[in-house]
Amino acid sequence: MSTVILQVGQCGNQIGKELWTVMNSDKANKLGIRPANIHGRRRGSGTNWALGYYGSNVAEEDSLLKCTMDAIRKEVERCSSFSGFIMLHSISGGTGSGLGSRLCEVLGDEYSDCILWFHNDEILERLQRRSSKHPEVGVSYVTMNQHIAKCLAGLILPTDTLTARSGISIGQEPWELVRSVTPLPAQKFLLVNNLTKRNSSWENIIGSLNQELKKHDEDGKPYSSLSNLMVVRGHSMDSFTQQWKATEKRVKTAYNCVKWNPFPVEYWTAQDNSGTSAVTMAANHSSITDHLSLIGFSARLKYDAKAYLHWYEKYGCEQSDFDDAFTVLNDCIQAYTEMVGR
Repeated sequence: MSTVILQVGQCGNQIGKELWTVMNSDKANKLGIRPANIHGRRRGSGTNWALGYYGSNVAEEDSLLKCTMDAIRKEVERCSSFSGFIMLHSISGGTGSGLGSRLCEVLGDEYSDCILWFHNDEILERLQRRSSKHPEVGVSYVTMNQHIAKCLAGLILPTDTLTARSGISIGQEPWELVRSVTPLPAQKFLLVNNLTKRNSSWENIIGSLNQELKKHDEDGKPYSSLSNLMVVRGHSMDSFTQQWKATEKRVKTAYNCVKWNPFPVEYWTAQDNSGTSAVTMAANHSSITDHLSLIGFSARLKYDAKAYLHWYEKYGCEQSDFDDAFTVLNDCIQAYTEMVGR
């Protein structure tokens, strides 16, 4: 099963660069990007979502979406068993958010999807806590991108659990991830964390990940998790499977798993002789509603004040587009609230 990776905008390409580095670190035959698949325009979208989504009135720039879709079509045709896309992009700015949204709409009509959500402030805080014992080592954008790349690679690289008996990986991991962690189509936001250590027990690593999880909102109300996937990579897989029942119980407690899902925690394993032990956790977690609510609140204030609207209207946005966006956002928040409250 083949996967096509799309890197859109500055953020998508920076994280993509780190992701390829991680994926190529243990491969004899290096993966890479076909030069013919690199497309751009002379200027960016100036942090304007509408410009990225609709394009400008200049014919050369309007062709970016067409060139991208043509390249995607050719790559899909090259695949002997195509299964889907992985898109890396930002939801702020112009190209990553605007063009990224447009591509998501076009491609999402044909394929099931889920969203792996990374918030810069949370990533920064997480890495600062980890480096507190070495304050002389700062946390840069590169460090943050490397962490995000490790989170992604931890989920999508081959695992023994999903490898055929012949020993050949058929690339099911991204699509089994969608099946495992998105039991309902309206709730598909995944929060992901990864921790890689040397000379550390599985109990220690998983305990550290559980401690980094945000468990309550500002009012002290606990968050809940609809479903979770843990991907474990290291040398001592037997010791992990032997203690799985105890680990599962700790994860269920830490993530406050919903009662209606009888199997809220799944795990995959992968033998890795690099000398490190790594755990990647993907959680369909209700704390996403805080982010969505903040986005909606900020957007509504600006919209009601008619701030920046002229920049959106200039490239084709209409009032109905804003109304639809607010409705979708509120519906998503409500859907999570209802499923957690069951």
